[in-house]
Amino acid sequence: MDKYVILNADDFGMSERINEGIIHCHRFGTVSSTSIMVNMPAFQHAVRLARQCPTLGVGLHFNVISGKPLSPPHLIPSLIGDDGLFTGHIASWNEPELETELHYQLDKLVSSGITPSHIDTHHHTHLESTAVYNVLTACSQRLAIPIRLNPSALHLVPRPKGTDYLIMNTYDDPDGLKRLLGHIKTLPEGTTEIMCHPGYACHPAASAVQRLDTRQAELSVFTDPQVLAALNQHPVHLIHFNQLPQIHQSSPPVPFKQKPFTNKRQKPVPKKLHFKKKKKKRTRKYGRTVRPLQSPQKKRRLISFLYPFYKYIYLKKRK
Repeated sequence: MDKYVILNADDFGMSERINEGIIHCHRFGTVSSTSIMVNMPAFQHAVRLARQCPTLGVGLHFNVISGKPLSPPHLIPSLIGDDGLFTGHIASWNEPELETELHYQLDKLVSSGITPSHIDTHHHTHLESTAVYNVLTACSQRLAIPIRLNPSALHLVPRPKGTDYLIMNTYDDPDGLKRLLGHIKTLPEGTTEIMCHPGYACHPAASAVQRLDTRQAELSVFTDPQVLAALNQHPVHLIHFNQLPQIHQSSPPVPFKQKPFTNKRQKPVPKKLHFKKKKKKRTRKYGRTVRPLQSPQKKRRLISFLYPFYKYIYLKKRK
């Protein structure tokens, strides 16, 4: 079996600087998928950028940790505090309220014109909370949407759609590039998701001595030419979650490649097919050309044209 990898960038929509960093990595040729946060202030900015990149897979980054919920407060009292914001207290969550908030977040994403390629969670809450994982599993089975792999739930049957393996790591330290190249080189057969958090620094460093933002450090790793060379050198197919059903087919999925934007309109397909009538050809008989007989329609046209004089011509002939 071949090797397939998904390089997924989390926190799409958290800020405009993070959005621009993720799009830069995608256009560079490394990041093939991202997870969007619909309750963050830069959500509309992320949607506009995603429309410019049709080869980028966009999933839902289900968030019940930070920010303001989309559900009415009286429907999710266990998820929010007195200020109306998410509390992040995992112990107080219950499944019906989590399912309600998931429905509202999915509805907002779909209404913006984006069909989610997959679902994962902010701060990996589906790995820590059984209630969140149960809600995501039920949604995956109902809507046939892949979810991020939970390594501690591989024994459950039926297993929800997703990748075979998951690599959760950070790449903001000096050895980050070396670590990422090692992951690409030693990928197992099947499908693997490599999670990352690239983005431009929200606040520039005050001095050269000050440590750069962690997202900026990961962005420099995922835009390194060595990563692109490793993906092309090793027998690895770079895909996104929408291409997972194609893995089991005989032909490998088409890798994502940035297509040039064209503003040309396609010709509309005609609803009815109109076939042209063939012209009657002249035939040769006994060495001379024989013209086909005139159709009755042509005779009628001739008679109608000569009708004022036809009576006199006809009478003269009879006489």
